[in-house]
Amino acid sequence: MISRRGFTLLEAMIALSLGVVILLITYSGFRVAAASMTATERRALENQLLITGTMIALDQADLWTDLDVASDPSQQGLRTNPSKTLNPLSNPYAADASDWQQLPQPFTGLNESWPLATAVDFFDPDGWHPHNERSWYRGDGGLFLASGADYVDESAYGNYAIGSAAGSSVQPLTGHTTSVSPTSTWYASQHEGLKYGLGFYGWFDYLPAHAMMDYYSIHSNQRALRPVELRRLHRMRESEWGGPSMAIVSDDAMFVWDVNPQWHGRIAEQTFWPHGGSWVANGIPTLNRSGAERVVSRGSYLRDTHMAISGPVPGESAVSDRRRASLNRMIIGTYGHGWEPMSALTAVIQSANRERRIIQDPPEDWPTVQVGMRRIMHMGNVTSYAFVRLVDPISGVSEELFLPVLSTSLRGARMNRGLDP
Repeated sequence: MISRRGFTLLEAMIALSLGVVILLITYSGFRVAAASMTATERRALENQLLITGTMIALDQADLWTDLDVASDPSQQGLRTNPSKTLNPLSNPYAADASDWQQLPQPFTGLNESWPLATAVDFFDPDGWHPHNERSWYRGDGGLFLASGADYVDESAYGNYAIGSAAGSSVQPLTGHTTSVSPTSTWYASQHEGLKYGLGFYGWFDYLPAHAMMDYYSIHSNQRALRPVELRRLHRMRESEWGGPSMAIVSDDAMFVWDVNPQWHGRIAEQTFWPHGGSWVANGIPTLNRSGAERVVSRGSYLRDTHMAISGPVPGESAVSDRRRASLNRMIIGTYGHGWEPMSALTAVIQSANRERRIIQDPPEDWPTVQVGMRRIMHMGNVTSYAFVRLVDPISGVSEELFLPVLSTSLRGARMNRGLDP
């Protein structure tokens, strides 16, 4: 009996041990199944948020609702009431872009901006047909204004503004006023009105491919000149965007073409340093800024330059607001750069970033999703980049979708809102 009882106790201990093992395996199975279900549900939530963010980005690409909501006046921050005219003889913009609200922005109506542009003829998009003589370029494509020269009529080759000017009369050197025919004012007026009303991005967006990027303005003394914006563009240092104090991310003289073409092109990788109040190359030939000015088409003009459309973000500082809004009237160039830790295009893309959460106050354990649309014009093309970024607060994992998308043009968005007459 003792032996039999001992054997039964051993069996009970073995059975108990096996039972515990089975329970542990069962518990582990349930735990894995529950974790799998939790992970699946979490992944499903993340996918839904990413899909929602992608759909929002695509809607923004089509409707531009990230910058202007037609039905909500509180989200129309880029419909400024312009009050500042631009001096064609000097840099017309405030160095820190503090005047952005005094200038037309991408969603300012042409009826509000055009009268301040001093252009004789009003907006007329139907006149750009190549067979229409009003759309023919009548300027001096090889004109070079020497250092210190401001006026076109100082050219030894004649006063071409008489045949192509934004004003109705020109004052040549002889001292008398010469009338400009209506046919000859239309071309320059379209350039001047669009350039003032929409900045460089809108100007390039509206003009057809065959339009030469050049026009003659009329100063208050009725002398004709090529506007300073075409000869010496606004400069913006990276220090104003939070970068090194010596770096330059935009440049001037975009129409200047080197007299030694072999040195034309990107020179941002070269080493520069301030010397005697000017930028000096480290023994490497650079663009000759006293070279001939060259009239170009849109694609050629944008070969080494970039521009973007952006705007303020609710809740951010006034400094950030003006930095982004100033992009709408700027060109970021690659000529003559100083120390440049980031490329000009990178600077534009980062500055145009306006990512915002699709859910402002999500539950604490929910992933956050931000959507941003960056509209860039470079290499002669308009490109929209959609960013959808998800961050999981639990795991810390970050995911990003980068989507180059086809979008509505600025002109299409403005026409949809009735901002063009």
